[in-house]
Amino acid sequence: MKTVKVYYDKQCPFCREYSRYIKLKKSVHLELIDAREALDDINKFRSLGYDINDGMIIYILEEEKILLGAKALKALDKLSKNRGFLRYVHKIVLTTTFEKILYPLIKTIRKITLSLLNKSTDIK
Repeated sequence: MKTVKVYYDKQCPFCREYSRYIKLKKSVHLELIDAREALDDINKFRSLGYDINDGMIIYILEEEKILLGAKALKALDKLSKNRGFLRYVHKIVLTTTFEKILYPLIKTIRKITLSLLNKSTDIK
């Protein structure tokens, strides 16, 4: 069984809702980890060039593979068991346009939202 660790910002309402949405195939063990409570892991990823402030991080244990942001979302989509209309919408959204235009916009909206909620926008 493949183990996938998803590091996300639990204080961010968008990140929190997306983490609830994720349903992976039965052949994948999913671990949802609040990045603010796993700073040792986050600092290790940062030293390897993966900054959680640039998007969610997934770590595929057996492959020792780390993915950040839109690439992480694309990998989660491939491991997803979602079917029907939501799967179709997810596939459309996870295009090159999403990676280059929409994901940076989502990151900006996340920072604005966290600021309005008096939460730190950066995980250190």
